[in-house]
This record gives sequence, structure tokens and C-alpha cells, in this order.
Amino acid sequence: MVHKRQSKNEIAWSSEAVVSFFGRSNWLDEFVLRPLSHIASCWELRRTGTIGVFMEEEESLAGLMNTLIGDISMATPPADYHGHEDAVIRLRNGPENSSIYLEGKRWRDRRTGEPLGKSAIGGLLEQAAIGYDDVPDLILAAAGRVAVALKFGQANFDDLDDGHSDMLSEVLTVILFIRANATWLPQQAEREAALEAGLPTQF
Repeated sequence: MVHKRQSKNEIAWSSEAVVSFFGRSNWLDEFVLRPLSHIASCWELRRTGTIGVFMEEEESLAGLMNTLIGDISMATPPADYHGHEDAVIRLRNGPENSSIYLEGKRWRDRRTGEPLGKSAIGGLLEQAAIGYDDVPDLILAAAGRVAVALKFGQANFDDLDDGHSDMLSEVLTVILFIRANATWLPQQAEREAALEAGLPTQF
């Protein structure tokens, strides 16, 4: 039986590969959830018996992480993930937009002409996404970044070099922050109010 060899330009994309990419990582929580420890004190992910599914604890964003991994695994990865990140940054309103500009695939500081660092890009994405319940372009951006990693044989989040893991982490953290503001934090507030009133919680 002849097996087709995978071309270098062929993306090894599948739901299982994406779930494994995140689910086998030892650093996912450190890179993605720890920056959100100010809203969810329990940021460490605890594994279950199923790869890519983390234990959903009360003070943890693990449930949102499980959903996010599933959403990315079901997405169709775009060829140009930068374009989707840029589309989100363009959602920003106000005069501060004049302080940055896009040149090629890099956002730059208009005063210095220097390219913006990963944390600055993450900050722009977060500012742009505030007020939205979700930003589908960020899911596509994450899927595109994961697809490129898989294409080059990086089957685990932990295999990424610092630059790529930092930028993917920024995107994932922003998605979780937006979703937490829309759903998780209000539920937490309701739960805490019910506990203070001595009522049973159903969350």
C-alpha cells in the first residue's frame, strides 16, 4: 500500500491535532491564564482523563479554555492570520489611532517608526475588543497561528519558539478576557451574592 507523503506546504490540520496541541502542553496555563489571575485566582489547569479537556473548577477559567480549544479546533484556519488580528486592531476608535500605523505586516509607532512589541500588540487587541461579547477574528487568528505551527511540525504549544508562543498567548488571553467579562464574571458575581444570602447556587 502506498502512503501519500505530506508536502512541506500542507497543513496537518485536524480537530484532534489542535486539541492535542493545547491539551498536551505543560505551559499553556502559565502563558495564557496567569495574566488573568486578577480575575480568576485559580489559573493553573488540572488535567482530566481526556486530552484537551481540563477540570472546570469554580474559581478557574478552565471551562472557557475548554470551549476556546474546541472553537479553534472547529475553525477553518486562514492563510493570513495577521489580517484577522489587524481587523481587530482597526476596531479601536478615537484619536489614539493616529499614534500607530500599519506597514506591511507590522504595526509601528508613528512617533518613532519602530515596530510595536508583542505585549503592545496584545494591549491594542484588548482595547479594540472591549465592549464586544466575542471577536470571531481572534479565533481565526489563533487558528491560523496554530495551523502554521502544525505545518512546521510543532505538534505542541510548548514546541513554539518564544516569539510565536508569546503572540499566540496574547491572542488567547484577549479572547478569554473578553469572554470572561461577558459570561464568567457576571456568573461569579451572582454566585457570590447567592452564597452571601445563604441561597443554593446552580452555577
